[in-house]
Formats: sequence, C-alpha cells, structure tokens
Amino acid sequence: MIYIKNVRYVYMNQRTYVQKNIMILEDDPAIANDLKEVFEKHCFQVTTIDNGNNCLLKLEEGFQ
Repeated sequence: MIYIKNVRYVYMNQRTYVQKNIMILEDDPAIANDLKEVFEKHCFQVTTIDNGNNCLLKLEEGFQ
C-alpha cells in the first residue's frame, strides 16, 4: 500500500515546489528500500512502515 499526501510548499531558488510526502507499507525490507529510493529520486519525502498496525498509528499521529 502506498499513501501519498501533498502537505506544503517549499520555496527554493525563487521557485515554489510542492513537497510530496509518501508512506510505503511493505513488510519486505528490500522491496521497501527499492521503492523508497525510486520515490526519493522524484523528490518525495518517504516514510516506510513494515506492518498495518504501525501504519494506523502513523496515520492517527497525523502523517504529513
């Protein structure tokens, strides 16, 4: 499962960029790491979660 949320604008070099946050729920660390690397190359801030309970906790905390 992949959860994406655009949360804020980042100002750099007189340009505005949307900072994109993504949460990847994957129990296989190798797959999670591969996905993380791909999304980070496309300017996503990545959070990886290894199980559903931790995912729910992170969402309840207000994942941004």
